[in-house]
Amino acid sequence: MAVGLASSAAPAASALPRFLLPAIFVFALAALALEVALTRVFSVMTFHHSVYLLIGLALLGFGAAGSVIALHPRFSGPRLQPATLADCAWLFALSIVVSFLATTKTLFDAEAIATHRDFSQFFALLMLLLWTALPFFFAGLCIGYIVSKAGDAINRIYFADLFGAGCGALGVLLGINYLGGPATIFAIAAAVALVAIGLRRVAAQRVRARDVLTLLVAAGLCAATLYRDAAVPVPLPASKIADYRGEEYRWHVIARVDVVGPEVSYPNFSGALSRAYGPDRPPLSHMKIYQDGQAFTGLVRLEGTSPRELEILGHYLQGVGYVARPQPKVLVIGPGGGIDVAIALHHGATHVTGVEINPRTIDYVRGPLDRFAGGLYNRPDVDIVCAEGRHYLTSSDARFDVIQLSGVDTFTALSSGATALSETYLYTIEALEDFLAHLNPGGMVSFSRWLFSPDRETLRLAVTAREALERRGVANPGACVMIVAAPAWFDRSPWSETLIKSEPFTREEVQRVREWCGSRRFDVLYDPFVPYAPGGEFDTLEATDKYEPALAAPLFDRALRAPRAELEAFVANYTYNIRPCPDDAPFFFDYYGFKNLRNPLSTGKGGFPVTRLPLAHIFMPACMLMVLVLGALLIMRPLRSHAAGLRSQPGRRRILAYFAAIGLAFIAVEIMILQKLMVFLGGPVYSMAITLFAILVYCGAGAFLAKRFTARSPRVGGAAILLLLCAAIPCTAWVLNEVIPGLLWMSHPVRCAVTLVILLPIGLLMGMPFPTGVRAAEGLNPQLVPLGWSVNAFATVFGSIGCIFVALSSSFTTVLHIGAAIYGVALLALLLSPPPRPSPPANSAVAA
Repeated sequence: MAVGLASSAAPAASALPRFLLPAIFVFALAALALEVALTRVFSVMTFHHSVYLLIGLALLGFGAAGSVIALHPRFSGPRLQPATLADCAWLFALSIVVSFLATTKTLFDAEAIATHRDFSQFFALLMLLLWTALPFFFAGLCIGYIVSKAGDAINRIYFADLFGAGCGALGVLLGINYLGGPATIFAIAAAVALVAIGLRRVAAQRVRARDVLTLLVAAGLCAATLYRDAAVPVPLPASKIADYRGEEYRWHVIARVDVVGPEVSYPNFSGALSRAYGPDRPPLSHMKIYQDGQAFTGLVRLEGTSPRELEILGHYLQGVGYVARPQPKVLVIGPGGGIDVAIALHHGATHVTGVEINPRTIDYVRGPLDRFAGGLYNRPDVDIVCAEGRHYLTSSDARFDVIQLSGVDTFTALSSGATALSETYLYTIEALEDFLAHLNPGGMVSFSRWLFSPDRETLRLAVTAREALERRGVANPGACVMIVAAPAWFDRSPWSETLIKSEPFTREEVQRVREWCGSRRFDVLYDPFVPYAPGGEFDTLEATDKYEPALAAPLFDRALRAPRAELEAFVANYTYNIRPCPDDAPFFFDYYGFKNLRNPLSTGKGGFPVTRLPLAHIFMPACMLMVLVLGALLIMRPLRSHAAGLRSQPGRRRILAYFAAIGLAFIAVEIMILQKLMVFLGGPVYSMAITLFAILVYCGAGAFLAKRFTARSPRVGGAAILLLLCAAIPCTAWVLNEVIPGLLWMSHPVRCAVTLVILLPIGLLMGMPFPTGVRAAEGLNPQLVPLGWSVNAFATVFGSIGCIFVALSSSFTTVLHIGAAIYGVALLALLLSPPPRPSPPANSAVAA
């Protein structure tokens, strides 16, 4: 997170002023905390794909600041001027407030591009980019100005910078959870304004009215949003919740929870309501609980009644698992408002355990909505656990008769900034193996998913189930799966229910399911005892405009019954990507390849537009293109004149290649490690709090220690560091792939401790190349430092988004190995660079 440039020789500081270390600590903390807080805001305002956009924007702002520091005469003196730093800090604080207020008034709806051909949304996106990059530009001025004058103290400065960023990554989680998104952002601005006032005192200047006014405005807005968050509302796009103005919601780092209703209707709730339940029967009174304005879940009115008494609960497709397995002990992953808990109790479940990842949802149902819900989450036969589903299972020995997952999606941005394109660890091969391992004999896993035409979700799930069963030694996986489906009520988009067992279905189980489906006009699309035959019963099922069972049934039959060679050919040639996903590439919801993107707005029938259209493949490349163009204009172009005088400098291209390589490699390795530890640490919040904090703090410590290895020769010492790093990354990848899965039995505190130990070597090493590069560049020509740092920032902008596209077509481990190879390029560039010039005499770098 550091940006530091020097436009002239940065002399070695004989006595580093005491205020510089705490100042850069606060600036780095504020910059990282702001970046994470904005990922939450952007996930509400747009979609989860914007997380990588925020990383790119932060780095874009930092790189542009580097260009200004390199070229503007105010930053060109040999000594750091506290008054100049105070001005930069004031602009940083002011820009946070102005940028956030402007951002919340800029309405952008990515779905409108696909559904309404509204290409004016790209202009709104561009404005969001510019407004959001603004505070990071001034943050870059603050941090870059300090680093540019650090001289021989670069290692200590860089340590304080990274340590502050690590604390920001940890502290912002508490801020969002307890203050909310807007209040946290305004609190960050107030903290920076306080530093600006303190720097005025250091510079022996009178505190300026503008500094105090900025502090009062930021603090006042923080207090106002604490009292009433909607004082500065964060808008939802029209494609999310229609006619909603934020009446009731709470923030959390996982997702903002919005409660809408109550209303009386015939909802689907991530499944199909039986067509046999006509409009002449009583509707359901319920509320909807949204995660970041989408992926809603239902809260049923049970006040004065019980789940067994609500007839409509017996007409949801999600209940089929309880028909095949009567009176079960149930695990519901992602119960949300409790609709699946209520359905399970209606069908006679003896006990229900719900594992919900967002504590705010649980707080609502247990707290202010408890009476409406009839005390559902406080019943003695219901246990609600706040945890990530996979983490709960790997930490528990409990076994169940039915494990239910109804439309559980990851449509919300990870606070770590390390997710895009809806990666989820609940639909991987390893996840299926975990679920099956926690079933009682005869138990089953039940998935509710959209049924598209042509299908992709349920079909991919079937292929994944086959792979998981075969890994468990099941000789005939097709006998262990059953799929039922139907169009939802009143011709809504159809849903399917996939039942998976560790052993074959019995004829009695299949017969019970068939009789129950027949009475509710649900269809069996895959029967383990009835192979598909042209013109058979599956071809005679009633179709609708969105529901084509005769098209889906043969696909499921091939996926589950075809010989291995035929299956591989079928998967390779299918319209969409339906390959089973491992934990190393958990992009279950990414079905699209280049052949689908030739006409991205024509992607079949079913689901919501956001689930059917490849928005991420439209939105992310557009963002990447805009960020790269802005980077070229704001970073590289201003430095062309600065670089013109360095064309005859020996080693110029090699040192620039070095800075580009370490920037690209660092961001790729950091993001992939965050992803790899997601399940082990219990989800995005813990991965953010522990992994990112550890990496940044260890990198800071590595930067501090790097001087011992590079003081005599940055080239030789840096080469040794990079050689160790090239070896450490594959070793870390091996540990994450082979050792960590065997440690899932450990308690959560022990897992956290193991993570801290595993990341120590690679974290220390990753913090050393940057200050080593600064020393090497200064040894050749101090004017290379700003140019190299800007190239570093530009490469990191590209890598923050590009690494995910590589992971989509390969795996997280592959990206880690590519990161090691790029560090190898940096090693080669450093070794081929010429030896440094003699160092100038040391003197103070800070004005008195």
